[in-house]
Amino acid sequence: CKLDCARQKECDAVVVAHSRLVGGCWLRRRVELSRCQLDPSWDLWVKQQHEQAAAPEEEEEKLSEASEEPATHRHRSHQQHHAAEDRSDENKKPALPLAPPSQRPSEEPQKRQSKAKEEEQEEPSRRRGDGDPPAGEEGSEEPPLPKKHGGSEGSAGASTSSSTSRPAHEAETTSTSTPTSTTPPPQPKISPAPLYEFYMYRATAAGALHKFPFGDINTGNLDGVIWYLMNEVVTQYTAGVRCPRKFNISQIHRFKVRTRATPELFEESGMNFGTRFAFDQGLCQGRCFPGNKCTGESDCEYHFKKYGFNVGCNNFRDRYPFPDTETSAPDGIWYSLPLSGHCEGEPTGEHDCTWSYEEAGVIGLQDLEGLVPGDLNCCGGHCTNLWVDLFNPGTTAWRISLAYDLFKRRFPEAPRDLQKAPCDFRRDKWYTEDPWPREDPWKRANLAKTVNFRLSTSDQHI
Repeated sequence: CKLDCARQKECDAVVVAHSRLVGGCWLRRRVELSRCQLDPSWDLWVKQQHEQAAAPEEEEEKLSEASEEPATHRHRSHQQHHAAEDRSDENKKPALPLAPPSQRPSEEPQKRQSKAKEEEQEEPSRRRGDGDPPAGEEGSEEPPLPKKHGGSEGSAGASTSSSTSRPAHEAETTSTSTPTSTTPPPQPKISPAPLYEFYMYRATAAGALHKFPFGDINTGNLDGVIWYLMNEVVTQYTAGVRCPRKFNISQIHRFKVRTRATPELFEESGMNFGTRFAFDQGLCQGRCFPGNKCTGESDCEYHFKKYGFNVGCNNFRDRYPFPDTETSAPDGIWYSLPLSGHCEGEPTGEHDCTWSYEEAGVIGLQDLEGLVPGDLNCCGGHCTNLWVDLFNPGTTAWRISLAYDLFKRRFPEAPRDLQKAPCDFRRDKWYTEDPWPREDPWKRANLAKTVNFRLSTSDQHI
């Protein structure tokens, strides 16, 4: 990655996931170190000014001999980052990626062809989930439907590279040592889809939220998360107390999320949300149905290529894809947040900018349970009667209201709730054809013992 950056005059830095010696990287330009976050999940290698002026051959030799020499910078705090976002409108615009190697005019034809072959081999593991189409004709308006069934090929290799994602921030700055172009940067294209701002929630173990970039995960509205807790976390699927709690879940996080659908999705179907794909250990497993039957990663890749990285959702009332039966939380919604659709500020609806978020508070599970003392559900010396009458919608609505109230007491300056975003996904519009077979990806669970998955098991939940 450093050598590739050295060959490109406009490249200033390389971003990689922290402590990942194998995985994807991103070449970046116009990097302003003073605006980087502190201690996130990213490392930043910066090409020095004198290195920028050096010839590519010299740079290649230097980097080969001392690839670990350049300093690594850690980004600054998330709160400071958002405060700095308001400095200027210009800084809110996402920096454009560098041109792919096949478009670099400075390379000789033979070198470019050789390099293209190398990158074609590297591409599946380097940028899984970043919008590359499945096998098919290049340049087609729609990606081809899968021709073979039985899951996505090469899933083991993809799982090791799923830590790839985009950095939290790219800033623009002027350089005094080299002249800069006076051509203004292109303006982002705003999708005609409406902008929505609403709360999402996610249950996690203590300290698990910031271990990895926020994305390639599932979340829910508060109804959906409370139902998840009572169905899987504090009980054995409603059949007895679960202790310790599933995945050691002990917190409910709240996020203020903004979404905007891509033009392809909104104008073609009139929808603002796509299907809710299930993410497990950072991998998109497609739609997952009862019995652990999932449509696989090819389902995700095909539709991300076709529509962009849209936020997905499913209403509990629709009973599709899961839960597929009536629940005691009829207004529950679950969401999917593809990391490659995350951007900062207001989403534009471009393929890689469909959602953004801010943290909006957290409450403890035991604090919520402590509002209803009792002895019917005990774990670790702590008992509660919060989880009684699990199949009664009225009792579940009471539990949800208690959670809303606790958030309001802990964060009185924040609204108790925001507008309800419509989960308007319709499978008849999304899946005019559905050739993806439903298989159990966890039958290959032994693979997890030998493959270094990106996320811990504490990230396999809503």
